[in-house]
Amino acid sequence: AGFSGLVAVFSRILWARHAEKDATYIRSLTQIALLSVFFAGTLLLAPQAGSWLLWVGALGIGASATAWNSVGMLAVMAYAGHTRAGGASGVVLLVFLAGYGLGPPAFGWSVDLTDSYAPGLWGVLGVFLIAALLAFTWNRTTRRAR
Repeated sequence: AGFSGLVAVFSRILWARHAEKDATYIRSLTQIALLSVFFAGTLLLAPQAGSWLLWVGALGIGASATAWNSVGMLAVMAYAGHTRAGGASGVVLLVFLAGYGLGPPAFGWSVDLTDSYAPGLWGVLGVFLIAALLAFTWNRTTRRAR
């Protein structure tokens, strides 16, 4: 967790700088979600393919999933406009923190129930797939509107 968190600190800065430079917030969020799917997959494969994949997965999750919020908040401010940015960012944070509060106990419960990390990791991978689909749809909708 510490390794992934340390990577996430620097990744938040780099992703935000990358997204803000070209105003590619939605594309960056799509890339982050797809990378998150990939790295969650490496965590799922680690028991069969080798424990070294745990390090790859931890590095990747820190560089992607854990770093999404800097780009997400920039996107909210850019698309909501200055008159609605406060409320919009509040909604994003409400949902984020609800997941942050409910996700770990649900994951732990699944480990206790099944004696395996696989169901929880499949759930995480599913959430990342949904995030990728939402970001991809948002990107297409925004492009059509232009």
